[in-house]
Amino acid sequence: MLYLLQVTVYTAAMLLIYNIFLRNKVHHQLSRIFLLLSAVLPLIVPLIQVPILGGQQFAQLEIFQHRLPELIVTAASPNIRSQNGSVPYGWWLYFLVVLIGIVIQARNLFKLRAVIKTSPKKYVDGCIIITESGLGPGSFGNYIFLRGEDDDPVILAHEKSHISMVHTADILVMNLIKTLYWPNLFLHLILKELREVHEFQADSMLIGDKDAYAALLLGETFETKSFTLIHSFIHHPIKRRIMMLKKTGPGSSRTAILKVTTGAILLLSAGILIQSCARKTVVENDEAQIRAKILATPPPPVTSLAANDSVLKFADKLPQFLGDNGSLAAYLQRELHYPQYARTKNIEGRVAVQFVISKTGKVTNPVVVRSPDTSLSRAALEVVAKMPDWQPAEMNDGRKVNMLYTQPITFKLQ
Repeated sequence: MLYLLQVTVYTAAMLLIYNIFLRNKVHHQLSRIFLLLSAVLPLIVPLIQVPILGGQQFAQLEIFQHRLPELIVTAASPNIRSQNGSVPYGWWLYFLVVLIGIVIQARNLFKLRAVIKTSPKKYVDGCIIITESGLGPGSFGNYIFLRGEDDDPVILAHEKSHISMVHTADILVMNLIKTLYWPNLFLHLILKELREVHEFQADSMLIGDKDAYAALLLGETFETKSFTLIHSFIHHPIKRRIMMLKKTGPGSSRTAILKVTTGAILLLSAGILIQSCARKTVVENDEAQIRAKILATPPPPVTSLAANDSVLKFADKLPQFLGDNGSLAAYLQRELHYPQYARTKNIEGRVAVQFVISKTGKVTNPVVVRSPDTSLSRAALEVVAKMPDWQPAEMNDGRKVNMLYTQPITFKLQ
């Protein structure tokens, strides 16, 4: 639900930018592209998160010390279910509305297909004209719908413009997004505005007497029978359409592109930064609240090196894991389990545990150097601290040495 709220806020902000810089401007193709992006980009932006802190430290550790192969730990199933294993009622309701919307869209397509199948047809310049359909004038895909047999050349030219610019694809994509993200009411406004822009584009392609064309629009206003999926020749509000028809000269398209691009980049960048900081704050606050609970049990026994023992980052002969027939991955996969708290809260991420293999082969000084959550830190730290002995690192002269290691462990719900 937080994702849907973010999508709605971003959509509203993009629509605001459009209304400020592009609405009622003669930059029809730019307006069309921006409106489509206003519906698509808000679906992606909430999923982007910029690492705020911690990533740089871990990157440096990977460069200057030996890093073991990464281990991936998965949960049995993604936690979109409640504790008793059932999907929450809110999601059932959400998907029910989505299903109803899909059924309505499919019904409209079937009704349109029935009209196409039963009405007379003729082929003109690669287009299929459906005559005596009772619909239109209008177009859908490669079809042009006429109420009767008369085909006004101006109307046909207008509908051919819709077909050549593939406007139907925009409408189908917008209807799909609107159905899947039905709580976002701003998508309805975007679709309405996009239909207007389509008409402006098609009107602008016509060459001739604009006053006569405006009179034709007024004359057809009360005789056009519309259908939800087709581009009707008459698309209200008619006053705005005639006003746009009278406008001349697109102005500086470069300036318009610069304005809307700058506005969109600033908006989306600010949103990504804010949501990244917010997520980091949520994780930190969540950890602070549960730290006492998670750390209530005694910590695993930790063997420490003497203060004067030196630790090397490389050795001539690397340590060898002795447990599970020498397979460290097999040991970790068997002993490491996804914490229940992290599964419940849908927490996943990468944990890096740094430890030292002492000159006696003991695992010493384990410490978590990177982690998205305390529960994941504790799970990784415990399994590393309980590791069986290793064969220690050696130099060429046979001298055994302490060596530093980092074990990355990625927890993924799926």
